Amino acid sequence: MKASRIIHILVAASLVVVTGCATKHQVADSTVSKNVDKVKSIAVFFVIEDLTQRTVWEDTFASVLATEGIAAATTYMHLPDIDLLENDNAILDMYQNTGANSGLTIEVITPQSEPARRTKKTMNALWWTALILDEPEIRRAAAWGSIAAYNAGGKYQLRLSLWDAESAELVWSMDTQSFSNDSAVKDSELLAEMTIKELRAKGLVY
Repeated sequence: MKASRIIHILVAASLVVVTGCATKHQVADSTVSKNVDKVKSIAVFFVIEDLTQRTVWEDTFASVLATEGIAAATTYMHLPDIDLLENDNAILDMYQNTGANSGLTIEVITPQSEPARRTKKTMNALWWTALILDEPEIRRAAAWGSIAAYNAGGKYQLRLSLWDAESAELVWSMDTQSFSNDSAVKDSELLAEMTIKELRAKGLVY
C-alpha cells in the first residue's frame, strides 16, 4: 500500500473521531413568562412518539438535574403514548402524579434533515471508493460534499417550556440552535447542563 494512501486513511479515521463528538446546544431565545418561587422539582416530558428515544432522553435529563441538586422525575411511565394526550389536564395530571411542582416539555421544532444525513453516508461511501480506485479528484469532491452534508444533517432546533404543575401556566421557555451526531445520551446530557445553567441565570432554581 502506498504511503500516501496510508496517510489518507489515517486522516479519514481522525476526522471520524473528531466529527463524531460534535454536539452542542446554543440558546436562541430564553424568556421568563411568570415570576415564581424557586422551582423545587421538575418532571421531564420529551414530546416524541418513539418511546425508546423518549425514555433515554428523559432518564438522562432527569439524572443530570438530580446530580445538580434539583429533584427530577420522568413522565414516560405516566403517559407512554403521547397520542393519548388530548388536553392540558392530561399533562397536569401526569406532572402531579410525579409529585413535581413543575413540568418541563422538550419539543423538536425543526428536526434534523434526513436527506442531508443520507447524502453524508453516500459521500462517505464515495470517498472510500475513490480512495481504493486512486481517484484523487473524486475523493476530494466527496470529502467536501461529506462535510457540507455533515453540517446540514446535524442541525436541529428545540423548544423547552417550563410549566407550573398546578395552574398549567407557562413559567419559562427557551429555543435552541442545536447540532448533534452523537448518541441521545450525550445529546440529552449537554442539553440538561445548558438548561440548568440558563434556569439559574434566570433565578428559577438554586
